[in-house]
Amino acid sequence: MLLRFVGYVVESSSFTRNELPKGTTNLVINPNIQMDIKKDAKKFFLTITVSVASTEEKPTPFNLSVRIKGSFDVVEDSLDINKMRIDSSRLLFPYVRAYLTTYTALCGIPPYVLPTIDFESAPINQAVPPKAQPIQQPAKNSGIDGIKIIPPDSI
Repeated sequence: MLLRFVGYVVESSSFTRNELPKGTTNLVINPNIQMDIKKDAKKFFLTITVSVASTEEKPTPFNLSVRIKGSFDVVEDSLDINKMRIDSSRLLFPYVRAYLTTYTALCGIPPYVLPTIDFESAPINQAVPPKAQPIQQPAKNSGIDGIKIIPPDSI
């Protein structure tokens, strides 16, 4: 591994409960996920932003936005930024999933669990629907609307 996980901080978090139209069943919640990478000589930072927004076509029981920033020490001085992106995403994303599950559960609604993601196949700078299906999520068509991975501003 090229990185050592130092820790994370929740930079922002917001939640709004939505009233759903009468008779609404089988909700599909498709979050948008954005990953911002920053790197200098000895530090690497990954910020993951997850948002869920209700629309008329796709109503959701809540609107949500969470931004979590992970800090990493660069252990092995390598220019393989793609490997760093994959490793940091694998380390930080479980914390994001756990935070969202706990956060939604504490809001008095059934907990929402983000689907898992195969970070090796997520292309940089493209919105892609991942192949992974949600875990412990009742709706069959749940997934993610898109992942956008923004390359580092410095290498």
